Amino acid sequence: MEKEKKKNNTLIVLVVVLCLLVLGLGGYIVYDKVLSKDGKITEQSNVDEQQEDKSTNQTNDAKQQEKVLSSDELLNNLTGEWGTCKDNSCYGIIIGKRDNGEYYYTPYIMWSDGGTSGTVKNSEYKEKDVYLLTVYYAAYDNIESSGIEHTDEYEINISEVSSDIIYINDTKYQKITTDRETFFNSIK
Repeated sequence: MEKEKKKNNTLIVLVVVLCLLVLGLGGYIVYDKVLSKDGKITEQSNVDEQQEDKSTNQTNDAKQQEKVLSSDELLNNLTGEWGTCKDNSCYGIIIGKRDNGEYYYTPYIMWSDGGTSGTVKNSEYKEKDVYLLTVYYAAYDNIESSGIEHTDEYEINISEVSSDIIYINDTKYQKITTDRETFFNSIK
């Protein structure tokens, strides 16, 4: 019986030693693969974050110098009626917002049959104070006229919008703040 007890004690000691070796080896592997690499990742992460911060600051500085308007901001600034006269004709543009939230763009010739209203599909920033409006016109057919479905683009410069002046395709338009007749007669 004493021989069996010695064998059991020896086996228990061997099992404990093996467990300690497995725990030690497992701990080393965890340290080597996870903990020591985290330190390196953290250091690289800090470098990446610093570079991102510099890039973000440069981008923010550029945006502060040159404010880029969202589509809604741009169209809200342009909402209203604008007019110009050239080559013995007067032209107007109406930009507004429909009940469904879409913006419309309606060019017309003064003292003629009104214009066709299109839906603003996109506004794209081009360069400082210059945007490109994409307007969709649906096909129509009525007693007076007809038109085919098409899309037009208008380059709009808003550098003087605070003075109620915009440039559409390099033509100067003034904001109409009176009735059309009075406005167009005053700038003719």
